[in-house]
Amino acid sequence: MNKLRLGVTIIVALFIISGICGVLGVTDVYRGNSILEKIGMLIITAIFVGIMYIIIYYWYGKDNRCPSCKKPFCLKTTGEEVVSKENVSVLVNTNTRNRKGEVVGSQEQYVPGERITYRVNKVCKKCGKTCYSTYRRDMPKV
Repeated sequence: MNKLRLGVTIIVALFIISGICGVLGVTDVYRGNSILEKIGMLIITAIFVGIMYIIIYYWYGKDNRCPSCKKPFCLKTTGEEVVSKENVSVLVNTNTRNRKGEVVGSQEQYVPGERITYRVNKVCKKCGKTCYSTYRRDMPKV
């Protein structure tokens, strides 16, 4: 999910930069545009700025929102600790290679692994309350 957030954020930021450059006439491509075309580009750029605001506020601010005071962007990570470990089978994609080292096929198989549960401790910058979140990661032992 974080790669999706980053990708969408970068694409929208590039559209915003392109629109601002077009409105200001920085590039040679947009210098001959009429005033109506520049106003249209300004409106489209404003729409992309609004989309960027929504992406930043809801995607990034939602993860750092304090559960007690409900303010976004105020949780600070103070530490991370391992809560539990358990043995599980982990699905791993293995590649088959020829003599030249090129990948000629792949298959999925289950291998012994370990599921580690982490607890991330956080503190609110505004109200000082502490909270935590948990996540799991499956790690193959092979």
